[in-house]
Amino acid sequence: MSRAIALLTLFISAGASARPFVAPNGKCLDADRGGFDARANGTRVQAWDCHFGPNQQWRFENGALIAPNGQCLDADRGGFDARMNGTRIQLWNCHFGPNQQWRHERGLLVSANGQCLDINGPEFDSRANGGKIQLWNCHGGPNQQWRGEERDRDVVAPPPPAPPVGGFALQAPNGKCVDADRGGFDARANGTRVQAWDCHYGVNQQWRFENGALIAPNGQCLDADRGGFDARMNGTKVQMWNCHFGPNQQWRHERGLLISANGQCLDEHAPDFESRANGGRLQLWNCHGGANQQWSRARR
Repeated sequence: MSRAIALLTLFISAGASARPFVAPNGKCLDADRGGFDARANGTRVQAWDCHFGPNQQWRFENGALIAPNGQCLDADRGGFDARMNGTRIQLWNCHFGPNQQWRHERGLLVSANGQCLDINGPEFDSRANGGKIQLWNCHGGPNQQWRGEERDRDVVAPPPPAPPVGGFALQAPNGKCVDADRGGFDARANGTRVQAWDCHYGVNQQWRFENGALIAPNGQCLDADRGGFDARMNGTKVQMWNCHFGPNQQWRHERGLLISANGQCLDEHAPDFESRANGGRLQLWNCHGGANQQWSRARR
């Protein structure tokens, strides 16, 4: 069984009672997606904008909080045993020991050592993505408050490959199309390069709009690397990723521009655009409306 199918199976079995936990600053309890997909012990758990994807879903079972990849919310054992403020929170294979036991009480997520799940205060106030999640002595402040939202209908699991029919190509004035590298496209690999290539209108150049996202026939979405997206950084990488419909997967097609939710545009690196080189770099860039930011919908 492939990892994607295994994760989907786990997710479906958990979906009926899985829910996100949302803090008063609007952030969700989030497992870093790379480690979540790899089921890596020690994966960072953090505060992140809510997108209600599988890495923000949790269900209670035998006193543990289990994520859709089958791992548990875990407090580092050394800090847990010492009742140390600032103890790291992570994903770990479930063993249902005391450092994986939680109860939801008066809005607090309380661990078996009596400490509370806490967002580092300055990061809570700044609403920064990636805010540190830790154990801290319970004080009941807003950075220790978590509400479990019933959002099952909004949960998005990695979808199965869609049939290679329909859709449109996105063509630039230099005759190149938005193209997903075929090897990664066929493997449905997160992080697959998206590039400019001679238009052939094959499945790895086909897109459709759904819920604000651009979805390819392999079921993945056009995605802007989250760190650069949040920083509005020129040159941010554009890639394929499992669909979660978060802000870095939201696009609108307006006056020929493909505009991301951070206000930047899909851009072909200017020297590559002029040379018409296959493999031209696609990126986010401040919108200027030039030819290397113009994309028309084309069909075979």
